[in-house]
Amino acid sequence: MFLALQFPWTDARVNQSARTVWQVSSVFGGGGVGEDLRLDPGQSVVRTVTWDQTDLMGAAVPSGDYGVTAWIVPGILNGIQLSMDETRQFFAPPPVLITIG
Repeated sequence: MFLALQFPWTDARVNQSARTVWQVSSVFGGGGVGEDLRLDPGQSVVRTVTWDQTDLMGAAVPSGDYGVTAWIVPGILNGIQLSMDETRQFFAPPPVLITIG
């Protein structure tokens, strides 16, 4: 058994309380060239996203607690087109909590 993905980008979101402070797809836009990827059991994939501790307007964020979530955004999973809501539901893990002080 394997997982076949085609995904154009990685998305990440930073929240403070219930407010989105920063998100890759909001800052840099979404889309891109699709990349075919086949993951066999035990394999993994790593993508890097860097947040410079600014908000959606480019201003430095204040000290405080933030939740950070990152996920791959597959356009197609095993031949099935996924919506953005399905992508978040299936591929976004619980947030990692960080404190900026």
